[in-house]
Amino acid sequence: MIIQETEKRILDALNQRKYLKLNDIEVKAVDSRTTVLTVEGEKFAEVVYQNDFLDDATSNETNFLIDELLTYVVDNAKATKCKKFLDSVIFSNLLGCGVIYDDNVPVIKVAQIPVAFWPISTIISIYKHRGFMNTTSIAEIKGLQNKLRYITVDMEDRAVCDDQQYNELVRKFTDLIEFTDYKVDIADLLSALHDAMTNFEMYD
Repeated sequence: MIIQETEKRILDALNQRKYLKLNDIEVKAVDSRTTVLTVEGEKFAEVVYQNDFLDDATSNETNFLIDELLTYVVDNAKATKCKKFLDSVIFSNLLGCGVIYDDNVPVIKVAQIPVAFWPISTIISIYKHRGFMNTTSIAEIKGLQNKLRYITVDMEDRAVCDDQQYNELVRKFTDLIEFTDYKVDIADLLSALHDAMTNFEMYD
């Protein structure tokens, strides 16, 4: 994942609970557990930490755990871009799990609490978005479709099934979707598949 310098500084400020003023964007604490992100003085995101600031400040840790990310609708391109970035890294090994992004470390350091072993219900319950739901554009969906369509070519060394095995795998996933007695969509399926692959250490 390529991270721009501005994004890196925002990540470090949130992970370390530090004040940051970066052009029009400001990261600042508003109470003992809450930090807000504003652009031109207007709040577009809010981070709620697991512990009070004094508990974190007097601990031996240097990067701190996050409980919630809340985003707000703001008519500002910088805010929209920053929210999309935060959405992509929250509760990953980049943000919210007690680690710091470091340009000198090619492999991201292990989080204090491995996300792979959190119950999925816990992740869902703490990953709250209040206000308006983000809407995925048709272009984004088509881009994802094209990426997945050619993924066995792009990642040829990680495609190990022969044609018969692949078709059987497709049938299994098709049956799973068809016979699931509640509604699922693209993000649900891919997120669940990601968690399952993580549990099986398939990214290693």
